[in-house]
Amino acid sequence: MSEPPTLFDLDDYAVPDKNPMIVKHGMKKGKACKDCEFFIREKFHDKTYFKCEIRGVSRSSTTDHRLRWLACGLYKQKDE
Repeated sequence: MSEPPTLFDLDDYAVPDKNPMIVKHGMKKGKACKDCEFFIREKFHDKTYFKCEIRGVSRSSTTDHRLRWLACGLYKQKDE
């Protein structure tokens, strides 16, 4: 039986991207969600929450999105 990884061994393991949109739509290499047209910054009670318009927007943490996630195949460059 192999030993579980320690804190110092983590570089040896591939950490999967947790963007659920990648499972459905594939990945757009070299792009991040924060640069996508569908990425939303929503203010609520003096806090900012990040959401994906395509994934859905709710007041729940289940639809929270991350700035640095790798973009999915539906990525569309934001107009500057």
